[in-house]
This record gives sequence, structure tokens and C-alpha cells, in this order.
Amino acid sequence: DRWRLIAHGDAAADPVKSVELFDLQADPTETRNLSAQEPAVTRELLAQLRPLIPGETRAKKKSE
Repeated sequence: DRWRLIAHGDAAADPVKSVELFDLQADPTETRNLSAQEPAVTRELLAQLRPLIPGETRAKKKSE
């Protein structure tokens, strides 16, 4: 797999406070966060990840 997305947050308050995106082919040591340069990839991977994050569904319903 080419990309790795890492989500940071607090399950009780904000399950996804920030994210980091790494291109494992170009940067196998994960030193360059590309989340700002690759927003489409970040959104796609975060959409796949959100259902797996404890508290994310609860936090999303509160904000709606």
C-alpha cells in the first residue's frame, strides 16, 4: 500500500483532531506529512477510517 493515514484525537472530546498522511513509497521513514498537499487522498482515507474510530459516530451526531 502506498499511503498511511494517522489520525490523532481524543475519543471522548474530538476523535479526529488532526491527521498525518505519508507516502510510503517515496518516504518509507514517514518524515513528510503530506495531508495538506494531498487533500483528496486524505479525505478518501479518512472517510474509510472514520467508521472504525471509537466515539467518532457519537461526535459526528453531536455536530449535526
